[in-house]
Amino acid sequence: MTLHRQGRLAEAESRYRQILAIDPRLFPALFMLGSLRLQQGDSSEAADLLGRALQIAPGDCEALTQHGLALIGLGRFADAASAFNQALASKPGTVLALTGRAAALRGLERTAEALSDFDAAVALDPTNPDTWNGRGAQLRKLGRIGEALESFDRALALWPDFAEALQARGELLSDEKNYPAALTDLERAMALDPARPALFENLLHVKMMMAHEACDLDRAQELAAQMPGLITEKHVVPPMMLLLCCDDPPLQRRNAENLIAKRFPPLAPFWEGTRYNHDRIRLAYISSDFNHHAVAGQVAELIACHDRTRFEVQAISTGADDGGAERRRLMAGFDAFHDVQGQEARAIARRIRELEVDVLVDLNGHTQHDNFDVLRRRPAPAQVSWLGYAGTSGTPYIDALIADAVVVPDASAFSERLYLLPDTVLCADTSRAPAAAPDRAAVGLAEDAFVFCAFNRGWKITAPVFHSWMRILRAVPGSLLWLKQPSIQAQANLSANAFAHGVDPARLIYAPPLPLDAHLARHALADLFLDTFPYTGHATACDALWTGLPVVTRKGRGYAACVSASLLQAVGLPELVTETQEAYEALAIALARDPGRLRSLRERLRSNRATAPLFDTKRFARAIEQLYARILADRLSG
Repeated sequence: MTLHRQGRLAEAESRYRQILAIDPRLFPALFMLGSLRLQQGDSSEAADLLGRALQIAPGDCEALTQHGLALIGLGRFADAASAFNQALASKPGTVLALTGRAAALRGLERTAEALSDFDAAVALDPTNPDTWNGRGAQLRKLGRIGEALESFDRALALWPDFAEALQARGELLSDEKNYPAALTDLERAMALDPARPALFENLLHVKMMMAHEACDLDRAQELAAQMPGLITEKHVVPPMMLLLCCDDPPLQRRNAENLIAKRFPPLAPFWEGTRYNHDRIRLAYISSDFNHHAVAGQVAELIACHDRTRFEVQAISTGADDGGAERRRLMAGFDAFHDVQGQEARAIARRIRELEVDVLVDLNGHTQHDNFDVLRRRPAPAQVSWLGYAGTSGTPYIDALIADAVVVPDASAFSERLYLLPDTVLCADTSRAPAAAPDRAAVGLAEDAFVFCAFNRGWKITAPVFHSWMRILRAVPGSLLWLKQPSIQAQANLSANAFAHGVDPARLIYAPPLPLDAHLARHALADLFLDTFPYTGHATACDALWTGLPVVTRKGRGYAACVSASLLQAVGLPELVTETQEAYEALAIALARDPGRLRSLRERLRSNRATAPLFDTKRFARAIEQLYARILADRLSG
């Protein structure tokens, strides 16, 4: 024991083994060697030694606690929880047994019970940073963000170099879009422990978001250029970031598959071949975005249009209730609305299984607050990806991806089986009416200027796209570029870029946030919408076309790079789709110089709006319902 305390672990281990060779049932030697092997990371031998010790002294609190910790290392969370229960029955209030049981309960996804144990442990010993960190993790899972942040702060006040807590706090701050503070924490964690799981991707995500939020185009381009070389079996990059900067579908698939293999491998299925006896197909949409979000706006009218004689339509809402009009509209449109925000993935999957959902449609994919931890438990016979993420999931448990022939020209770039809609992948909300349009002077636009509009969000603006826009402005004297209003820092960076390209920064006009009807109305003041690349406009391009504003786009190879092309085909304006950057610039310039041609396009767009598939939600509903029925039949037939 003296050798053990002195840190002479190899000598201590040798001595304990010599003692056990003489008397294999000596409790102190079994206990000490088991504890030492646990300390050295050998959970398997530790569990065996401590189990033997407990045969001799079944009620020993320390041995039960150490045995529980070894069982956690083996992933035997239920057995570990039982060991900790016995330890606490022997000596109530033992802090290590409380925190151990909390960790076991966390492994069993019993978050509320784990939090209760962490609360009890910090009350008994508020000086343990591990306990505060564990408590913060549970609070974060329950959506109690302020309290979680406070717990991480307490952990780091006790141990400033606690890499796990630095990463946890950095991830939370990143979710809250406090990127500078997140960067500080994650860089510190990387310096302390660069091998920590997911830390590399967390840090890259924050750096990219900071560059995009600030429209620091050169920095974003520098990071984007590094991404393809960073994708290995060891590392992945944030999938959404890859879509924003890289039009390479096979690379996107490899990256997604690597991420899923590391973080969300399949688990034991909740559904195993059961054929439900339903009069109607039970269809459920799962999303964290049933609130003020573009996805909610795109699906609201579709939900109302589903054929209730064939489908029972339910919502599995994993995101926050913002109390907004979009949320209320969706709640009224579904046959049943299940708010499961803050619940464990296992509990959500069990709920879906109990509801006997036939077709489960994931509207998130690789976006913030994804649902892979639910989907990997296979709660439904048919699991489908659609709309929220413009790429492959890379999972073995999402069976189908719904798209169209334009956005998925290469089936080999997708892990899912493809089911193609006849017209376009997006559905529009045609119930939205614009407000009365203001005059140009009221929004800072010159009455006689040609106004190029680019209302995609700032994180879609890449250096090559902005350089194209500057060349277009130079070729059309007096023209203006109307952008969504970014931060002051972003405006300064865009102005500097414009100046560097010989364009007066005053020709960049910024549109502040407005209610949806007013935002739609101001599209009437623009002459032509310029799309982004490689992540093209989705909801934003649809909004422009709905208001009668033509969109010039460039079609790429990947799903995200083809959505606007799909929309233009579905509204009868395929001539506005280009294939190269040069053709994109040339078309925008030609239309600005030819008022008659542009006027003809606008008139055709307004005329087509009444009959085009893009704006026929009932037609879309029938088409996607056919696909849902086919997917389910294919799955049940094997």
